[in-house]
Amino acid sequence: MGRPKGSPNKPKKAMEKALNARLKAIYGDDFDVVFSMACSAIDIQAIAKESGEVEDHTAAVQALDRVAKYITPALKSIEQTNDNSLVVSIQRKRYDKG
Repeated sequence: MGRPKGSPNKPKKAMEKALNARLKAIYGDDFDVVFSMACSAIDIQAIAKESGEVEDHTAAVQALDRVAKYITPALKSIEQTNDNSLVVSIQRKRYDKG
């Protein structure tokens, strides 16, 4: 039957555990990847405010967007119909070409 849908496979889980252990060995036991990403995103935002360059603001928005994906739930596509057979579809679209 296989593993339940959405559960990570054993090699991926082992890789994540090894990488997490290595990062904690290098940066200390209190190191957190998401927190580090958030701090870097804030630093990029500060640089963007100082420079005023559009490219820096774009980089800041992209960095904050990546962090937000770890702390906010993702939207799923939904479809709703009514008795008049009108179909309404809502889909999440990425604008970062990724």
